[in-house]
Amino acid sequence: MQQVAPTKGLLGRGVWVAPWRGPNDEIVLLAVSRWHRLLGAPFIVPTGANHVQASDDLWARVERDDPVPVLRII
Repeated sequence: MQQVAPTKGLLGRGVWVAPWRGPNDEIVLLAVSRWHRLLGAPFIVPTGANHVQASDDLWARVERDDPVPVLRII
């Protein structure tokens, strides 16, 4: 297995609030893999929408598209 050198300034696996806003000052959420790659397009949370639910939906995408490997002892 090849090791990856640590990187600085990159987002880790998870759902993050982007450091920019949408065209109408909306919150933008990012789903990021453990390899520091976007999982789909940035998601703009419409004004007045539930940003917690949007975050939960993106977490489901992270879990689906970048599952954490499970170490099993046999």
